[in-house]
This record gives sequence, C-alpha cells and structure tokens, in this order.
Amino acid sequence: MGGAVSAGEDNDELIDNLKEAQYIRTELVEQAFRAIDRADYYLEEFKENAYKDLAWKHGNIHLSAPCIYSEPCHSESGKSRLVQL
Repeated sequence: MGGAVSAGEDNDELIDNLKEAQYIRTELVEQAFRAIDRADYYLEEFKENAYKDLAWKHGNIHLSAPCIYSEPCHSESGKSRLVQL
C-alpha cells in the first residue's frame, strides 16, 4: 500500500506532499509527522527510500506507508494520543 503521493527529498517535503493530497488535515497531525523524521527508522543502506510513500520491510522491521499512518491520527483516539506526546 502507499504510493498515493509523490516522494519527497526530505521529511518536510514528504509531509508537504501528504498535506497536499489531504492525508494530513490538521495542524496537530502535521506537527507530529514533522517532529519524527521517517529516515530515523531506516537502516543506513535503505535511507534513500525513507521519503517515499511506500511500505518498507526488512527482516523484523516493517513500516507502513506514511499515508496509512496518517488516517488513525485523525481519529479521536489518535488525537488524544498525539496530545499526550
């Protein structure tokens, strides 16, 4: 899943693309996505793929596409968890 938005050159550009595609619709969700750089969760040799809107799996590591993570963040329970952070 994923691939709904263009790849970014960095985390900020990825977030801008997710906003443009309406996957990120609130300031709170935007702040949360900008606070955590997706590349921090990639092994060094795979970091060039970090800002693509694609799932990534390597061994025991699995990251869903960023567009997939955005939806639960907009739910009431997701918002309350973001506020706690």
